[in-house]
Amino acid sequence: MNAIKKFLLNISNFFIEVKTRWNAETPIFWKKILKICIRLGIIATSLISADQVFNLQSSYNISPTLFTISGYIIVACTVLGLGAKLTKTDNNDTAN
Repeated sequence: MNAIKKFLLNISNFFIEVKTRWNAETPIFWKKILKICIRLGIIATSLISADQVFNLQSSYNISPTLFTISGYIIVACTVLGLGAKLTKTDNNDTAN
């Protein structure tokens, strides 16, 4: 029973840390990375959506590789953007 309580406490601490990091100030570099990820993600999502609506692959003979790469870009931007959002400025560090 003690192991279960320990496990639940660790999960609780994990989510508290994620919430704290999410609400903390993001460093300037990671803010720029986050903006780039959002823009690339919007472009890739728009491309895939336009293909679904207008059937670009068969109508205009566009290579399906472009749409496959767009899917990977969406995933990469999501992961990198989430990581960028969870970074925080540590006020305890001193610059030397």
